[in-house]
Amino acid sequence: MRTKFLSILLTLLLSFLLWVFVSLDGEYFTSVDFSIKFINMPNGYSISSASNEEIKLQIKGQGYTLAKLIYGPKNNFNIAVKEESGIQKVSLLNELDYNPWATYSIQITDITPTEIDFTVEKIDTKYVTIEPKFNIDFKTGYGLIGDIKVTPDSVRINGPISILSKINSLNTISQDIADVEANQKIVAQIEVPEYIESNTLNCNVEFEVQKIVDKTFNEIVIETRGVPRTKELIIYPAKIQVILRGGINILGQMNSDQIKAYVTYNQAISDTLGSLTPVVEFPESTEFIDTKPNKLEYIIKQF
Repeated sequence: MRTKFLSILLTLLLSFLLWVFVSLDGEYFTSVDFSIKFINMPNGYSISSASNEEIKLQIKGQGYTLAKLIYGPKNNFNIAVKEESGIQKVSLLNELDYNPWATYSIQITDITPTEIDFTVEKIDTKYVTIEPKFNIDFKTGYGLIGDIKVTPDSVRINGPISILSKINSLNTISQDIADVEANQKIVAQIEVPEYIESNTLNCNVEFEVQKIVDKTFNEIVIETRGVPRTKELIIYPAKIQVILRGGINILGQMNSDQIKAYVTYNQAISDTLGSLTPVVEFPESTEFIDTKPNKLEYIIKQF
């Protein structure tokens, strides 16, 4: 029974291969899309725009040849650039000699479009910064500490002057990161505009993540600033509590000396409510939440 099954399977396989052989031996029509590739570029010049990025060819040929063209390695349609700057216009039929896949065994019956125009322009070089693009969803209770660090923080790019002059930075390809609760180090791909080349296509992106907590700092002395020598600005109470929010490790290492609170003489003479709101200076890695109290009574004394 097993031998009979194998015989039937072999017969079917041979029949299929014979059908394929006979089918591919005939002539067929098909359409193929080609990406345009510019060759013979003059030294120090580049393409800055083109009317088309792809073309469509209607091709007639033997099945074997067409199958190789369609399913084989990706082919480009090569266009030779003349040694001159500015706008160039070419007929695509005249460019077939630059395309090794266009052999005598195939016949091109139609090209869409029949011609294209493109601009050749002198190139230049500049350095631009890298901007990280991340959509970060932190786990509940966690948050970003400090700035996102990118290494390298800039790249060298070159390309047509008209395009280069409009670029001041490059973005990383956007990424979504969910449930973040720990420090991150990510290799990100740099998004490079068309007709522009970069000396590197990747960068390292790092950022610190900590559990976010609130901490109250007591006995913060209120300073008075900008008070004339003939005046005295007396504040009550003279000390306050300051509440900051930030990473648990950062707040755990902070002390009250790193926080400043003050009011100014100009605040007092401009006041119409009978109380002053203290200004608080605190480390950049933290967020100000509140003071207790947040309104201060005052007296201006004349010497």
